Amino acid sequence: QLSYSEERDRLFQLVGPILHESEYLFKLKVRKDIIVKNLADAKKYFVGTIRDYHHHRYLLENGFEEGKNLEATHGDEMNIEKLVSGRIDLMITSEIAFSYRVGELGYNRDDFEKALVVISEDSYIAFSRQTSPDVVSRFAKALEAIKKDGSYDRILKKYGVGVPVEG
Repeated sequence: QLSYSEERDRLFQLVGPILHESEYLFKLKVRKDIIVKNLADAKKYFVGTIRDYHHHRYLLENGFEEGKNLEATHGDEMNIEKLVSGRIDLMITSEIAFSYRVGELGYNRDDFEKALVVISEDSYIAFSRQTSPDVVSRFAKALEAIKKDGSYDRILKKYGVGVPVEG
């Protein structure tokens, strides 16, 4: 699953949208000193991200600098640990990934809060350009069928995930 871009559309056969996700800046609730109303405010703090993920590139494109107000790691788990220990002030990830990783690490989700929505977009299933068009077409038809019969919405609700925006 990945978000849409013209480059990805050239590289892959995309089917969807399958999911609407937002990437948030998360912080510890006890950090009342961190006030973020927009992305410019976030530049005053040290933000953890995952190296080479789209949100990492997005922050770099929007004026964040590694070593100054941005630190890239290999995963959300490390960023959560750094957030808890005070080594970073904020971290960026999706709500579903954040909630899952916080629970996996044994922390209480209620000790954290969203500080700002940074990116909100639809995600797609990507097939390689070498995948048979028939396979991609059958997947697209199956996706459409579960959307029509309601099972798609039930699956999303079960996991607390947002419904894609149909355009």
